[in-house]
Amino acid sequence: MLRDASADMADMILVHPDFAPAMRRYAVEYTRWRESLGLLNKVVANAARLRILENIVYLHTVDFDSEGQPGPSFERISQLSSSTDDIGARAVRTLLRLAQISGLVLSRRDVEDGRLSVYQPTDVLMSYAKDYALVTLRPLDYMFPQLKISEQMETDPTYFSYVTLAFGRVYLKMGLRTPRTSDPFRDLMRLEGALPILLTVLDGYFQGHDIPIAPEFTRRFHVSQSQVRAVLKIAESLGLIRTASRGRLIDAAPLETALFAAYARFLAFAAQTGFGVEAPSIG
Repeated sequence: MLRDASADMADMILVHPDFAPAMRRYAVEYTRWRESLGLLNKVVANAARLRILENIVYLHTVDFDSEGQPGPSFERISQLSSSTDDIGARAVRTLLRLAQISGLVLSRRDVEDGRLSVYQPTDVLMSYAKDYALVTLRPLDYMFPQLKISEQMETDPTYFSYVTLAFGRVYLKMGLRTPRTSDPFRDLMRLEGALPILLTVLDGYFQGHDIPIAPEFTRRFHVSQSQVRAVLKIAESLGLIRTASRGRLIDAAPLETALFAAYARFLAFAAQTGFGVEAPSIG
């Protein structure tokens, strides 16, 4: 599979001298982006919901570029979400309802088949999607400056569509699947609020700060205080962090290692599939 083929590149990214600074910037920019969403954090509360929204954008972009496609229907969104991340139809249905209420997605009847409902991302969702892509892909500029990803995405209105089309075609044509084996770290990262919470912890670790109190996470990311405590408790039980009383952070090196490795795998996948980068060209 393509993700297996990118393992060597991921290893090379991990040891690249610019990777750590890129990861630290990503931690700051991602948490700021999540904070800027306000109440929309409840719509993208977990990794599955964020992935479903990504898939809607992918399907919409690919369909817009191709003739004869009806648009992202519930069935097609569910199929893609299931094949890429093992997300069930119930989760898709819940997300679509929340996305419509929040003005991220519009539902309409297909012109050719009036029985078929299709879902179209609004300009609001496309704007958020572009900001999200910029945050998550910017670290590639550190290791592959010749790509000029950030510069092109910020100055060329068509570049985001080009990138989205490239990723969308890969997901649709290759049927990529996440591993079905048990992975406690992956399960943790799928919990509500996990990524912004743990990136905040990691950023604090970089700067020598303790973990913020639960109400601070609630204010920034609109996740319940009980959920904040649950995420931190599981992270500690897995040995990713060590804390003392009142949120004192003793160690988060294992969390750094795990998040760095996961993000390096994503960047390797993105470099190869979205931008055609070959592993020997790095560094």
